[in-house]
Amino acid sequence: MNAAFDLEACRRLPLADASLRLLDFVTDDAFLQGVFQRHHGRSYERTISFPLFVRLVADALVGHRGASAHRTFQQAQADDALEASVQAMYAKLRRAPVPLSTGFFAEAAARLRGVAAPVTANPLPASLAAFWPLGFDGKKIKYVAKQLKVLRGLKGHIFGGKVLVVQDLATQQAVAAEATADGEAGDNPLVAPAVARVRALPDRRPRLWFGDAAFCAFKLLGLLSACGDHFVVRFNTSCGFHPDPTVPVRTGTDDESRPYREEWGWLGKPGHPHRIRVRKITVTLATGKPLILVTSLLDADL
Repeated sequence: MNAAFDLEACRRLPLADASLRLLDFVTDDAFLQGVFQRHHGRSYERTISFPLFVRLVADALVGHRGASAHRTFQQAQADDALEASVQAMYAKLRRAPVPLSTGFFAEAAARLRGVAAPVTANPLPASLAAFWPLGFDGKKIKYVAKQLKVLRGLKGHIFGGKVLVVQDLATQQAVAAEATADGEAGDNPLVAPAVARVRALPDRRPRLWFGDAAFCAFKLLGLLSACGDHFVVRFNTSCGFHPDPTVPVRTGTDDESRPYREEWGWLGKPGHPHRIRVRKITVTLATGKPLILVTSLLDADL
């Protein structure tokens, strides 16, 4: 031990202690029992209750100095905390339904937000102050360890599933997640259930959804602009833009001296069942490449 290390350890300990206390708070037994009752589906509790299951997984992830899950479960048996076999715990982990995981994630995130006033890490323009800014994107779970017997000896990487996460862009806190066990699945089918989960939260602000070009799709844009919400997404040429000749084009420079062009019109031809009115904004970046966005916020002055 040296003085520099001692000082750094002391500086970090309060944050570590606070993190563990928050983990204890969001994994309270009564709360977890409620989560299980609401999202358990066909899963059930016997010897291993859901609160015990969550605590053991948490211990495997953050406790015992990085010990393996197997050693964590064995230690729980030695401490008389786990009355079932280690194999039973693994079977419980294997059978845990995806809706139980995503329901737990959303409710734990909401419980965490109630601990203290949110801290704005990414301030938004005053013109957007009335909105709840939400970004979302999907990701494959890559580089899965080949622990299952059927995977051993296989070459190449294994996908463990697909997760789509919704993030509060002002506080940078994750709000909700949707997932599928199929790592080859697309992101778009996960958007609707994720949006429904967020809209079920008690926050009454209109939501402003931010997405990449993959989410510039007719049905999704209709979904994102429902219930008083709005969207800002990167333009995808698969949704043809048709300008409104009655509205003049606007040009200018933004606060970073980048030229921009604003147009009003529709995504989709006349008669398209999901045609939607948008404002199209093209910003020329410093590299000379265009950044093209479409939004349902039609009032440029506002």
